[in-house]
Amino acid sequence: MINRKYKYIENGLGFKNTFNIKDVDFSMRWTEILRKHTFQLGWTFLDEIYWNSFLRLLPLFIGYVVTTGNHYLFLWMIVVYCVSQLFGYMSMRNYCHTVAQIMQSVQYSAVKFFLLVDPEFHSTRSSGQILAKTNRGSESFENFLDLIVFDLINSILTPIITVISLIIFDRWIGLKAGVILIIILCISVINQRIISTIVNPVQITQDDENKATNVESLQQAMYIRACFATPEQIQKVKRQQTRQMEVLATSWGAETTGSFVVRFLYILSAAYIGWEVLGLQNMGVISSPIALSLIVTYIAGTDSVNRIGRIVGRLGEKLAKIKDLYSFIATFGKQTYPVLDESYTNNSLK
Repeated sequence: MINRKYKYIENGLGFKNTFNIKDVDFSMRWTEILRKHTFQLGWTFLDEIYWNSFLRLLPLFIGYVVTTGNHYLFLWMIVVYCVSQLFGYMSMRNYCHTVAQIMQSVQYSAVKFFLLVDPEFHSTRSSGQILAKTNRGSESFENFLDLIVFDLINSILTPIITVISLIIFDRWIGLKAGVILIIILCISVINQRIISTIVNPVQITQDDENKATNVESLQQAMYIRACFATPEQIQKVKRQQTRQMEVLATSWGAETTGSFVVRFLYILSAAYIGWEVLGLQNMGVISSPIALSLIVTYIAGTDSVNRIGRIVGRLGEKLAKIKDLYSFIATFGKQTYPVLDESYTNNSLK
């Protein structure tokens, strides 16, 4: 019953039989596979830029409509909103298809490489380590692109739009807000980059060891039971899992600690901008609806600054995992005798 329902969804969305997995050349830069999908990814990036710009300016539009009482402007705003949703849906369909193809092409090519490489190079390598790096590298492409499309674009674009909006109503308040946000942004990014540089290598190494222990324990299950060593192997797995928890908690805790100062600075900046906007209202420069719209726009548009540092840190983490897979394959070994015919192995990614 569940499979039947899934088939309805699959047929309705039309993704079936639309993919074409090709080889990825790991001797080239990791960006090459993204370059091959420039149009598909660019479409989504531009749509996200437009959509985030529209949402951040929406409170100002509403404030202007309320002030003027113009029903036609209100209707046009609703129409633009609906059309934007339609194009956004088409963009996301395209993005789902593109990212799925990139991920599975990377994983397919990595698995094929390890199957074709001379067996002697496998004799000194852990199967668990190979599995960990392959899965982690392919999944990191999705995470990397998701962070850019759904987090980084919004976090960078919205403060810029907010500052421009403030400059339109009062140049000095807007410029002051811009300087404050740049300072907060720099502190956040530098802080998280330092933390990521220290933590990421340890996290990757520990994940490799953890996966290697798990896989090798399953591979040696019959031997372990035969020599009554199961309790010792279970203890080894437990130690690795405990260490994995410690490394993960340390990584996440370092990110949280690093963002504390940034959040405190942001609270001060929001209080200052709110104070200045209220001053403009009291002087009669702007109306109450516009003042409220500016404050809401600033808070909604600059809160993302608190997350930019963490986003950059996560991007560095995912990029490190992608590069780790590429460098691992580059130094793993080579194929010295043919396994598949040339026409099959020389497929290129399109």
